[in-house]
Amino acid sequence: MLLASLSMAVRIVMMRWVCKYADPIMAIGWHLILGGLPLFAISAKFESYQWVDIAQSGWIAMGYAAIFGSAIAYGLFFYFASAGNLTSLGALTFLTPVFVLLFGNLLLGEVLNPLQSVGIGLILLVFISLISGMY
Repeated sequence: MLLASLSMAVRIVMMRWVCKYADPIMAIGWHLILGGLPLFAISAKFESYQWVDIAQSGWIAMGYAAIFGSAIAYGLFFYFASAGNLTSLGALTFLTPVFVLLFGNLLLGEVLNPLQSVGIGLILLVFISLISGMY
């Protein structure tokens, strides 16, 4: 999780520089391909028969996640990062786990334990303090 957070921070900081030299859509494509290659290699090395039992609904779900959850979401992120304030955009990324847990609760009936509730409270406090400091 720390490496994922560091990667997100580096991506936010470097986005304006990348968009000066490359098309944002091309940057999205290379970002997704280069990020997926190590995961594919790790999966090939340590897992077996990972593609065998995927039903049609699984392929549809992966396609949906790839198109809407990755390509379009990253495209919008890169567009706003190149055009807007990186600090406010970075602050909005703190809300990702909040939305994940909210939709997990609403759509899948998942329930938070007390420690997770405290974590979400801390994330909301950090987000509110960042937003109030910007305006």
